[in-house]
Amino acid sequence: MKGRRAARRRRQDLLGLALIFATVLVLGGVGAAAAMLGTPAFDAETLCLRDRAAPAHTLLLVDATDRLDVRHQRRLKAVALDEAARLPRWGRLTVLTLRPDADQAPRELFSACTAGDRLSANPLWENVAKLERLKADRFDEPLEAALSAAKGARGADGSPIVEGLAAAAADPAFTGAGRRLVVVSDLLQHTPGRFTLYAPGQSWDSYRTAAGALRTAPDLSDVDVRVVVLERRDRGAVQEAARQSFWGPYFDETGAARIAWDR
Repeated sequence: MKGRRAARRRRQDLLGLALIFATVLVLGGVGAAAAMLGTPAFDAETLCLRDRAAPAHTLLLVDATDRLDVRHQRRLKAVALDEAARLPRWGRLTVLTLRPDADQAPRELFSACTAGDRLSANPLWENVAKLERLKADRFDEPLEAALSAAKGARGADGSPIVEGLAAAAADPAFTGAGRRLVVVSDLLQHTPGRFTLYAPGQSWDSYRTAAGALRTAPDLSDVDVRVVVLERRDRGAVQEAARQSFWGPYFDETGAARIAWDR
């Protein structure tokens, strides 16, 4: 009798240990899942991941060396919001604006990553409401402010688009997969004392022989390029000639993965 009671206790003890072990495994699995599916560490200011590169990076280069009218400003905003919506979670958007001096790199107005929202974050493991507040405070509102600041000024001395593109493409942060370069410009390259597309008969080849000009286009072999043409009502013929003889050959030489012309 005593032997049967002892055996029963041993079985109960073994069952208890098995239940404890199973509980530990379940809790450990839940913890591991939370660690894997939870929000990864990110920078509080830029919302970009700390331990890895952005899965995509879009550079938006705005040519506001001539002041953008209301129509152009609306176009710019629509393009920027469209590009932001294209980004995957943790993708980065950078907004640059040209300076009129060809020897100065474009000015950075905005650069941040998309931290996620109800459509991309996991509500079981992440604080979605907090992520959406961060996105509004650190991405949406600063982007709106940057676009408002990109209106430009009247009568700038130069419009060094080629030089701005070269500087943007050489940005050390513009690396990895999923790169896009979006150019919002009237495409009228003008560098006083060097080269201007306002003169008739100009081409990409003639630019490269001009004093102080860049001799080669940047390597954009794994970059998707989108060119948004800001039409100038009094310069339509000049803009079309520039696209055919200058910018077409220029972007062909960059070897861009894809080129989309958005008029």
